[in-house]
Amino acid sequence: MLKNIFPFNYFLVCCSPKKIMLHKNNMKWWQIILIFIFLLSLTALPVPFFYQKQANIDFSMYMPEVDKLLNNKTLDKMVKDTKFVGNAYQFDKKQSIISKDKNSVVGINLDKKTIKKYDNAVSLDNKNFVLKEKGISYKLNYVSSSLSLKDNLERIWFEHNKIAINFSMLVLVYNLFLLTNVLIVFGAAIFLYLAKTSSIVTIRSYREAVSVMLYIVGPALILTMIAEFVKFDISFAITMNMMISVLYMLVVYAKTHFNENYVNNISGKRA
Repeated sequence: MLKNIFPFNYFLVCCSPKKIMLHKNNMKWWQIILIFIFLLSLTALPVPFFYQKQANIDFSMYMPEVDKLLNNKTLDKMVKDTKFVGNAYQFDKKQSIISKDKNSVVGINLDKKTIKKYDNAVSLDNKNFVLKEKGISYKLNYVSSSLSLKDNLERIWFEHNKIAINFSMLVLVYNLFLLTNVLIVFGAAIFLYLAKTSSIVTIRSYREAVSVMLYIVGPALILTMIAEFVKFDISFAITMNMMISVLYMLVVYAKTHFNENYVNNISGKRA
C-alpha cells in the first residue's frame, strides 16, 4: 500500500489535518530532511522555465551604472547617424570620448588602456561593444535588431549571460525559501514542542513537532510552486508560502487542537 511507503505516505497525510496528528510520529529525521529539501527544490523549479522564456531583463538590477551610461543621448544620436551593415557599424576609426567622470566613461573605439582607467565603461566599436561595471567587463558582438541601441545591447548581454543569471536566481530563490521555511518548520516546531507540558497538546518530542510543521508547509509549497509557474514573482511567492502555511496551521489546530485524543474522540462520535 502506498500509504505505508515513503515518500508517498507523506503526500497522502499532509492534505488531511486529522491524519497529520495521527501520523505525526511516522517519519524519521532523515526522511524529514529529505522531504524538506525536496519541497524547497519544487519552489526553485519554475526559475529555469521563467528565464528560458525571457528575451530581456531589468538590466538595472545587474549593471546599474552601465544602465545609466547607456542613457547617454549623445551616444544614442551618434549611433542613429551611423550606418549599420552586416551586424557592424561604420564608425570613424579614431577614438572618441563622449562623456566621462571620475569613475565612468562612454565613447567610441576606446582602447583597452582608456577603459582600464575607469570602473564603469561603455565603448562601441565597429563590430563589437564593451560594457564594464565595477571592473568586470564584457566584450560582445552586435546582433541586428529593430530595438533601440540600449535595448539591443541589453538583450545581447542577457543572452550571453542567461545561464549564469539563471543559476544565480536559482540559488537566490532556493536560499530565500530555505530561510523562510526553516523559520516556519523548525522555529514554529519549538513552540509546539514546548507546549507538550500542557495536557491539551499531545506532541511528545521535537521530531514530532517538526513533522507536524513539515506536513503543514507541504501543501503551501506545492501551491506556491504552481503560482510561480503562472506568474513568477519572488516576493509574492514567499508571501503566499507564509500566508498559506499560517492559515493551514490554524485549520489543523481547529480540526485537531494538536491532540490525537481529540481527533479520535471526534471520529468516534461521528462513527
